[in-house]
Amino acid sequence: VSSAFNHHSWTCLPDWLPFEDSCYFISTMNRIWKNSQEFCAERGGHLAIIHTAEEQYIIMESLFIIICHWNAYWFGISDEKLEGSWQWVDGTELVGGFWEVGEPNNHINEDCGYIVKTQVLSRKPTSSWYDAPCSMSLPFICEKEVPSKTAV
Repeated sequence: VSSAFNHHSWTCLPDWLPFEDSCYFISTMNRIWKNSQEFCAERGGHLAIIHTAEEQYIIMESLFIIICHWNAYWFGISDEKLEGSWQWVDGTELVGGFWEVGEPNNHINEDCGYIVKTQVLSRKPTSSWYDAPCSMSLPFICEKEVPSKTAV
């Protein structure tokens, strides 16, 4: 596992990967987007929010470490409230992003975002975002803040 993940390893629960101020859980279970978010919330987190290229890189690196045949994973972005206005699960608006060329395209009511490990045909590594119907069943990535060292 990346040295970036090992930096705060004492602060995350087993099966959660630390990076900066968060812990990440890579699910190998399939759920629709809403149920994925509920799963994360029940564990004190939310679907992953990806703000930086470094965070994107670390998450992608972890997806290749996890032994799972899935290529696509839900993360915490959608435009369900207002078409074309992408928001994170915490209610903040998306600025920038790592969308594949031509995405998001809202083909057939695609309101939720997923991240892809490899290009479908070439199988070359990629780290692009796509939109899909929220009813699609995929594994997912949870994120929660690292517990404070001073918390009681």
